[in-house]
Amino acid sequence: MQELLNDQADRIERICAAQGLPLRIVGGTVGPRLVVFRAVKPAAVKLSAVLRMEEEIALALGVDTCRIARDGRYLAIEIPRRVPAPVRLQDLLPRVPRGHGAAPVIGVDREGTPLLLQLSSPNVAHVLICGTTGSGKTALARAMIASLAVHNALRDLGLVLIDPKRRGYVPFAGLPHLLYPVIHEPAEALGALAWAVEELERRDREGRSTPRLVVFIDELADLMQTVGAEAEGSLTRLVQRGREAGIHVVACTQKPTAAVIGSLVKANFPCRIVGRVTDTNDAYVATGISGTGAERLLGKGDFLVVTGGEVIRMQGAYIDADEIADLVVRLRGGRPVAGGEVPSQGPSRGTSPRGTIRGKVLDFVERYRERRNGDAGARLASGDGPRPERVRPEGRGGHNRKPPTEAMIEFALSELRTRGTVSQRAVRRFHKATYGVDCNPRRAQEAIERALERWNGKEEGEINAPAG
Repeated sequence: MQELLNDQADRIERICAAQGLPLRIVGGTVGPRLVVFRAVKPAAVKLSAVLRMEEEIALALGVDTCRIARDGRYLAIEIPRRVPAPVRLQDLLPRVPRGHGAAPVIGVDREGTPLLLQLSSPNVAHVLICGTTGSGKTALARAMIASLAVHNALRDLGLVLIDPKRRGYVPFAGLPHLLYPVIHEPAEALGALAWAVEELERRDREGRSTPRLVVFIDELADLMQTVGAEAEGSLTRLVQRGREAGIHVVACTQKPTAAVIGSLVKANFPCRIVGRVTDTNDAYVATGISGTGAERLLGKGDFLVVTGGEVIRMQGAYIDADEIADLVVRLRGGRPVAGGEVPSQGPSRGTSPRGTIRGKVLDFVERYRERRNGDAGARLASGDGPRPERVRPEGRGGHNRKPPTEAMIEFALSELRTRGTVSQRAVRRFHKATYGVDCNPRRAQEAIERALERWNGKEEGEINAPAG
């Protein structure tokens, strides 16, 4: 190995010298996926000229790709190992001391040191994981979920897992930290997000930030295309105000453009974890920074962590489905998962704090199911009752036949709290700004009436605070 490294270092110096760039290799490290050579350049040599040598160096060493980046006062020349070493989460967890709370293990840096992502930090708070198919987005999210579950007791952490494509989070069925079974349906996702917003408001009123709540979304773009503006409204509120309330969002998407996931959502993810992308333009869109070299990543867990103006290359941790299943059983005290995905609900809604909060999530999900399907739809599915009337599509008046969204009601309620009054015009302005379509006065008035019911304490379903 040492002979190979010395030979590669000599080749790098020779190929650069042939181009009039006298670099000098002064050291380096060998990580699980990369060999990183540390180099210095003369002051007369422009950095941009060295960066253009990536393809020449890759060709000279006979490797697929080479990435050159600044590393303090040195240059880091990153070369893929011919035989990479696996980075398994189960091997990393014992190396990390307990007690770090909402800081999942995400992998190792270039030198093989375990990396933790502190969700409570303002530079992290919410995480957008992006990259092409095969970059390892879902695998990284799985490792984060498993790490959080291992290092947090039930009283300290609640998880909501939204998996529109029914592939990413299914192995976590039965995990005791789940506040609701793994979510696949759009109506369930809307209900869970609406509950999270309600929980955010409750914590704000009470000045509380514990226990931590983390919402994981696999394929955010797929969810946004399915349920659109309403999901965007809830997500925007969560990522704008969630950190202070101990609520965090971790979402995966292939291309984090404003057109796909919404400008407000995109602007409020301070931490990006970027995998392999197709070109320099996609690299800029994903990272928000030019010249990161994300287009030269290797895929399969090779990521750049972009946060607080820093860019760190890392290899994501991996845990397979069988290991997740074993972990779930162990965290359940050895009890196998039975009855599908439904986690234990506790003795009753009224006697267990965790049972209570799960019951409230169930209430919200059922409310959104009924709203989207309607009683007539349920009767039709069972063969009873007449066929329901056709509802006009969104954009041609159909949105005005719907009941007010949870976000509209919450806006009206917040106006009542702060101003003591709320007008139809204010609710309609909020609807237009949030969803991009007009709202008729009838729908706005219904939102106000629902808010008044809550204000007067007449509506059921108020969120109870979990213990401690």
